[in-house]
Amino acid sequence: MRSSRKIGIVSWDFDPPKGGLGRTLIHMAEVLRKQGYDVRTLTPSGGTDVIGGWTKRGGFHLAFSAVLFFCLHRWIRHTKREIVCFPCGPGGVWLLKKPKACTTVAIVYHTYTQQIRLVPGQWWKRAFLPLERISLRKADAIFCYATDTRDVLVHAYGCKPDCVHLLPQLLDLHPWLVAQGEKEPGLCVCVARMEQRKGIRFLAVLWPHVKKLCPSAKLIVVGEGIQEGRIDRLVAQEHLSVQRIPSLPLRDLIALVRRAELVLCPSYLEGFGLTALEAMAAGTPLLASGTDGLRSLIRHGETGFLLPVADLPAWLHAVQELLSHPEEGTRVAAAARTEVQRRFAAEASIRALQELLEAL
Repeated sequence: MRSSRKIGIVSWDFDPPKGGLGRTLIHMAEVLRKQGYDVRTLTPSGGTDVIGGWTKRGGFHLAFSAVLFFCLHRWIRHTKREIVCFPCGPGGVWLLKKPKACTTVAIVYHTYTQQIRLVPGQWWKRAFLPLERISLRKADAIFCYATDTRDVLVHAYGCKPDCVHLLPQLLDLHPWLVAQGEKEPGLCVCVARMEQRKGIRFLAVLWPHVKKLCPSAKLIVVGEGIQEGRIDRLVAQEHLSVQRIPSLPLRDLIALVRRAELVLCPSYLEGFGLTALEAMAAGTPLLASGTDGLRSLIRHGETGFLLPVADLPAWLHAVQELLSHPEEGTRVAAAARTEVQRRFAAEASIRALQELLEAL
């Protein structure tokens, strides 16, 4: 491995991370540095090189692309980057002008096409499709983490199949895998940003019905966002046994997920499903939507349970059955834990990323 390889990572969501994308890029930078790469990050906060801090403070992630238009090329020349990785699609940046002095790699969790098709009320994001297509055309290679996303990139966007590479997720799962603790009967947990894509509105509709059928059930939601009021209204009704925690330190989050009897992931779309994978690693039964991203991660009835998206009777029946008969969930959770250790072994994931970067 050549330690002189100069890698650049450009992203609005970095340190502190807003979501799974930011967490992934932070870990990618750490891993590559440990492997001897010279890694620099261009971000509005927490990176080695910081620009446009106001875009992070104000939550204007799309404005960061405009800032990049004026300074990205200068940064690449100044730092002598050979490869520049940038997230593309929702939560990512637009690369409107291709740098001539380096190889560009788009990291795609999911696309605007998927978001428009699968998430209710997201039709207005069609306005971003032309900019997304332009950015993808500027990339010499595309990395993605789910077969659903890869298929959309090839068939809907016309990306060349040999330029779209499926990577295993880079994760430090050790703290989740070694987690121990007794299960708390009836405890359900959902870890998600409070937004439409994560199925928060459906969760708020589902839970009162669950409580009627399973009076001892309790729900803890970890997250914050634009739809947090929907969960807070449930919290205000004490008989529903709902608690919302804006955020938790990693150690406490692992302990919470580990002691839960079920983890709920009612998303309309995931680029990968990071919180779902962490639940699997912790050995907690997982109920998730059978949608893009999650289908690539979970085998129904073997490593988790995939349910029709926003199907109230199906979700209600599944929650009731698993809370009433936890032995089936225990069996599946054990298989999921084993699968996670095999499929996302750190050494193999790092080696796959290195091989692709060296090929570039």
